[in-house]
Amino acid sequence: MKKIFLMLMAGFALVMAHDLNGVHAGDDGGHGIPLSKLAGGFSITDQGTATLCLNPTAPGTESCSTAGAVPVVLSAVSVGQFTEDKDGNACGSWVQTASITGDVHPPTPAPAHFTLETKNYDAATGSGDQSFTFYVGGTCTGSKFDNTGATVSTTGTSHIVASDHGERVDSIVTTITDATGDIGAFNLATVALKQKE
Repeated sequence: MKKIFLMLMAGFALVMAHDLNGVHAGDDGGHGIPLSKLAGGFSITDQGTATLCLNPTAPGTESCSTAGAVPVVLSAVSVGQFTEDKDGNACGSWVQTASITGDVHPPTPAPAHFTLETKNYDAATGSGDQSFTFYVGGTCTGSKFDNTGATVSTTGTSHIVASDHGERVDSIVTTITDATGDIGAFNLATVALKQKE
């Protein structure tokens, strides 16, 4: 379940990665939203579903391509914070809960750290793509990640759209994977709002 939470968190982090504006960090002459508008601290919330493939004969997950793997759909919600630099790189943390619909057990909060890297961005439309990595362990200092004691849990990509003069960034996860290959279908969306001082 912890791996599932981290995978879902990674997807949401991608949405948070609205800082993809790093490709066009300069002034755009008053049109669109330049990357520099996305620098700063953001709160982030996310929600969605992801399929995790379980091993039918032993505790744990297994690759979704394994014959007999049992797919289980999880619903997840997350809340957190991240800091982005003027180049569209970010570091943050959040806590996520996930559960199987109808399960009688309460969800377990799963904390994680994540990093975002802008891959392309169009300031005219305020949209772009970025990559993300989720970790168990590690710490953030501003937009920089200290990976001391950290283990990668999930990686992926997301598509983002900035609005409200860079005060809001919406995103969806477009790819997500882990070392086991136990993540199947997913629908993960995130909203990031610039924090006010």
